[in-house]
Amino acid sequence: MRAEDISEVAVIGAGTMGAGIAGEFARAGCRVRLMDLSEDVLARGMATLDSAQKALVGAKLITASRAKTARKRVTPMTCLETSCDGVQLLVEAVSEDMALKKKLF
Repeated sequence: MRAEDISEVAVIGAGTMGAGIAGEFARAGCRVRLMDLSEDVLARGMATLDSAQKALVGAKLITASRAKTARKRVTPMTCLETSCDGVQLLVEAVSEDMALKKKLF
């Protein structure tokens, strides 16, 4: 599979890294499922993503239209199974806690 063939991505972990990764994939044209078990972390992750989009628009690195389109490609989710179903790429971005990573995998 080539990078150009990837259109559906799951990012597990909606912290700073996960939100940033989700934004990058969305701006590249992928549909992204940003997943976290915590509604609070998920809400903060989406706010981080929105803030990054605004910063990129402010710096004239992307247009407001492109930012809006990319944002629509990101779906926040709290169910691990649903978020991973049918994706072509899964990115693990949970906290740097080995027990948590082992539990996830």
